[in-house]
Amino acid sequence: MPPRPINNERKVCDAIARVLEERAGALRCNPRCPEKDGTGPPVEYVFDLAGVTYAFEHTIIEAFDRQIHTSVDFGKFVAPIEAALDHHMPRPGMYRLVFPIDPCAGLKPRDIPKIQEAIIA
Repeated sequence: MPPRPINNERKVCDAIARVLEERAGALRCNPRCPEKDGTGPPVEYVFDLAGVTYAFEHTIIEAFDRQIHTSVDFGKFVAPIEAALDHHMPRPGMYRLVFPIDPCAGLKPRDIPKIQEAIIA
């Protein structure tokens, strides 16, 4: 399974809040995290600043188009191949299997099992 993206959502929200504090010349108060606390709308971070309530929602930004989907698709494609080959290759040896970043690009879902089986063979 591919590594999960690093979750810096709260850090990003805090950095933006600091910029707003500097611009307003005031400090935020009444900070809360409704998503974690279950205390309101499902947003990342809420606080009051100079009489205004701010609510932030952060989503992970993809470095390239379909990055998150590609990562999930990659894991689904590669995991059965790894499982089938792990500890079943001739010994001694070191083997390297290389795939494009989006091995499913252009493939029809019904063809994927056949391609995985061909790679395993």
